[in-house]
Amino acid sequence: MPYATAQHLRDEGWRPEQFGGAIFDFDAYLGAVIADAALWVAAKLGAAYVGATGYVQSCARRAEIHMAGAMLFKRRATFVDSGATQGLERQAYLERRGYMEDAARLHECALATLRDALLFLGLPTDALNDAPALAVGHIETGPYPLTSAEATNVG
Repeated sequence: MPYATAQHLRDEGWRPEQFGGAIFDFDAYLGAVIADAALWVAAKLGAAYVGATGYVQSCARRAEIHMAGAMLFKRRATFVDSGATQGLERQAYLERRGYMEDAARLHECALATLRDALLFLGLPTDALNDAPALAVGHIETGPYPLTSAEATNVG
């Protein structure tokens, strides 16, 4: 059950007119976005999400609002793209780029809010890393002696 509501997103300034005004039940539309955001937040917080109270509940709600906002900014960018009459019109391009930057910033805000909640609970924040891990190394081969102690010689 999400902690955020459609009213929270309306309070953030989201209106049906931003999507062309053709959405019949905007609260249901926002509710579906919040439900998706809540699944993401629950996956990141784990067992701490269920039955959260106080500060953790507040963090979960704010993270849902931030993540839902990021999703809505991406949808808004798609709406702007769908209304372009010619290839990438300069103004439409700048507007779309701004929406995508706003979406990225809200995603970072959601992660920071969840990090606060996990640190408050004394839990590790490793689950918040959305990027895959990367390992870098090097190998030296051939008849020559190693030039660095860290290299693995397979020659």
